[in-house]
Amino acid sequence: MDKEKMEGLLSTFEEKQMLNAWANERVTDEDDMEHSIKVYIGEEAPIESMRDCSVVTASYQVGADHHGFIGVIGKLPDELVEYLRQMVPYLKEGDFEGAYQVIRETSTLPAVCGRVCPQETQCEAKCTLGIKFEPVGIGRLERFAADWHNARAAEEPDRPACAADGAEACPIGADAAGKPLSNGHKVAVVGSGPSGLTCAGDLARLGYKVSIFEALHTAGGVLVYGIPEFRLPKAIVAREVEGLKDLGVDIETNVIIGKTLTIDELFEDMGFEAVFIGSGAGLPSFMRIPGESLKGVYSANEYLTRSNLMKAFREK
Repeated sequence: MDKEKMEGLLSTFEEKQMLNAWANERVTDEDDMEHSIKVYIGEEAPIESMRDCSVVTASYQVGADHHGFIGVIGKLPDELVEYLRQMVPYLKEGDFEGAYQVIRETSTLPAVCGRVCPQETQCEAKCTLGIKFEPVGIGRLERFAADWHNARAAEEPDRPACAADGAEACPIGADAAGKPLSNGHKVAVVGSGPSGLTCAGDLARLGYKVSIFEALHTAGGVLVYGIPEFRLPKAIVAREVEGLKDLGVDIETNVIIGKTLTIDELFEDMGFEAVFIGSGAGLPSFMRIPGESLKGVYSANEYLTRSNLMKAFREK
């Protein structure tokens, strides 16, 4: 669908209803590890973003917030409103890389967050279109932009971590190899789950030398061991972890802090100036009901960890 036709869809209220009806009929989750970008094909992402713009430009601007931004309103932080106002126009114009760079400014794991964050109870829950129609798919749009970027990054394996079009990702500046310049400080991160990876990525872009210590044999924490493959493909997590390595982050697996190494050793022997502890919440909460300790009864934590560790998601 060309741009003129998409613009034409926004001319009248009846046509806006057609656009929203199209969104309601869309298949919202076609999870395929090899073709995850197909959740929104190239022409559908701009259409979905235009559902937001159609409300912004509508003549019946009832319920506008103090920003004059109508598509997603309610008790949202000003920063989130501004983020959406910046990201959506890029998608509308088909500038998917531009949308990705906006997402990247505030998210270390955009391809992951686009899949597992509960947008339906957060930003999408405040979308006024959701009163009668499907809310604007903020999560799916984030996912599309991240997958689009990663697909093209895979075609350019030598692309530097701080490329010219993503300079804001490394505020301290980059060296000739495209990695952030060092500020001379070292930080240890305990745990490679979402908080650990996010902390490491943010610090690395500010020039810190970061080392992640993970107890298990694969980095990712709950993203790898606690979320099923159909919900979050392992290949997506691996790609995000590789992105951190490209920034200069060291990741050491099979290291249990407190046994293999102690916090004191990190400070005194290895020269780290700060330690971020993101060890996770791996212990389950039991209901204390009869039968929960019987053979074959597992907590969700143990069940998911066993399933992922033993690769139960693979087809035989």
